[in-house]
Amino acid sequence: MLQDKIAAVEAKIQEALANRKEPKATGDKVTILAVTKNHPADIVTKTLAAGLTEIGENRVQEAMHKQAVLPPGGNWHLIGHLQTNKARHAVEHFALIESVDSLKLLAHLEKAAAELDKVQDVLLQINEAGEVQKSGFAPEDFRAAVPELKN
Repeated sequence: MLQDKIAAVEAKIQEALANRKEPKATGDKVTILAVTKNHPADIVTKTLAAGLTEIGENRVQEAMHKQAVLPPGGNWHLIGHLQTNKARHAVEHFALIESVDSLKLLAHLEKAAAELDKVQDVLLQINEAGEVQKSGFAPEDFRAAVPELKN
């Protein structure tokens, strides 16, 4: 069942890649991120067994609980909003943090990563639409932060 769903998603990805109009870059690759939020830990086990290695969670504590009962494996991504007080736990438990929305949070992550002797991969989140209920740098704040990001 899960294998069939993965195969269907992979087929749609290949179709979309074949039909796109912009030039293709060398080594184009699409990675499926299996988001397991609100699902029990055994779903992660089944997901890994099905060949998906990128696991997404939106809450630090939920990932920590799952990781505590699962054997090591997979590359965990934090896809939800992160509060600065959870930065250290996020660095400890995630390969990629996809929701950095402020310089303050970035500084907390950098400090935690240095303490753990880790290079933490992050993605910056920009709230282009300006939706109040969503996180992310406001576009003008991001542009103002760019010089600071170089440091």
